Amino acid sequence: MDRPNLLVLVGYGSDNFDLLRRELQLHLTIPVEIASLEASPSVGESIQAGVAAHNPRYVIVLPLFVGGSEAKNRNVAMIVDGANERGFDMVAHYGKPLGVHNKVVAAYTDQLVYAFRETRFDYPAEDTALLIVGRGSRDANSNAEAYHMARLLYEAGDYHSMDVAFYGATMPKIAAGIQRCVQTGAQRIIILPYTLYDEHLAQAIKAQVQQQQDVYPDVELLVSAGLGGQVNIVQAVSQRYQDALDELTAALSNEGRYISKPHSHGAGGGHTHTYRVAGFATNLLPPRYQGDALISAAPMGAADLIYGTDGRVAWDQIWGDFCDLALAGGPPHRGMLLEPVAPEAVRANPQRYHAVLAELERGIRMITKLPIVTSSAPGWIGVRCTDEAMALWLLRAIVVENISVRREDDVLYFPAGPDFRLEGEIKNIITVVAKTHHYWTEHLEGAEQQFQNGQL
Repeated sequence: MDRPNLLVLVGYGSDNFDLLRRELQLHLTIPVEIASLEASPSVGESIQAGVAAHNPRYVIVLPLFVGGSEAKNRNVAMIVDGANERGFDMVAHYGKPLGVHNKVVAAYTDQLVYAFRETRFDYPAEDTALLIVGRGSRDANSNAEAYHMARLLYEAGDYHSMDVAFYGATMPKIAAGIQRCVQTGAQRIIILPYTLYDEHLAQAIKAQVQQQQDVYPDVELLVSAGLGGQVNIVQAVSQRYQDALDELTAALSNEGRYISKPHSHGAGGGHTHTYRVAGFATNLLPPRYQGDALISAAPMGAADLIYGTDGRVAWDQIWGDFCDLALAGGPPHRGMLLEPVAPEAVRANPQRYHAVLAELERGIRMITKLPIVTSSAPGWIGVRCTDEAMALWLLRAIVVENISVRREDDVLYFPAGPDFRLEGEIKNIITVVAKTHHYWTEHLEGAEQQFQNGQL
């Protein structure tokens, strides 16, 4: 029996994808998983679940979000690369975003037609302004996509005028966009959230528009509905899937082995390494692990806890060689996902929960000297990295270790629960922070800075 391919859709929130997922499964006749950038299941979790359930040959991961920064796209791409490094009997590939695909433009055009049906006044299209509202990010290229979409939609109809606004992170804001449309003389404004399947953001945009309706009672403000399993979107995603599959198969070489692009670890005298894991070639391991020998993804034997004179664990004395720990070591959670706990479990045992937080903070500070961030959500502990580039790389490396982790700018959040054991979950989190922090600071930081400066 031929092994199927697997499609993983990535966006903000996973609940909104269900209809699209079902339509794509019927259209492509392959299994489809969904992953969230902000909640569970994460990209790594969805890939792992899909591999376990379907034993795919190829895994295509497609971004279904717009307005995300280049850093966010790099984040997902690194997680996909990490899946290739885990030794699964498959190849994962990150495809291109939908962008202003002609079928996406057609889907939004349909939404504008539906919006006109909700009108309360008999204003003609010539009196109707179009306001496209994007997420907004610090990435100029990402914001520019909203302007591209707005222009294409504007020229597809006889609108009075067209403008663009953003929900957050950049200007102009929604209120300013509506004001400009009113000043041009528009009697109706159709606001189209350029969010694809981010229902949370769409509702937030709608709430702000409703506030502006009170400011301009004589102007009709209509908010377009969100997308569902529209035929146009199904066709657009299907084409992006086929494009990614063609790109992947074209890149395959060396009798079916997937060859990653070479990269170096360290600058100015740094070292470049090569290894093979289950037939996948990439550059990661120190010299002692070079060559064509098969490297197991299983962790080395767990180090025993060492206690100091104060009776507490001396986290900075457990591992004699951090470089060995960095790539050959690993907590047992490579075989099982360490997931966040339910808020109810935290509230049921707050004393023990705060003790776990205190020990995690002590261990992470002892080894990395990084500041700890208190999470507003129960069940998490935050670690502030030196910058976003560091947070991105650590996130990718930690996901490979099968530990749930989420990122907010330069802060990584790890799970914490009252039932976490000193020799189990606490040790595993501190271990993975220790090894990835070491590898970043000793081997990768200089190279990453060169990359950011355009020198690599």
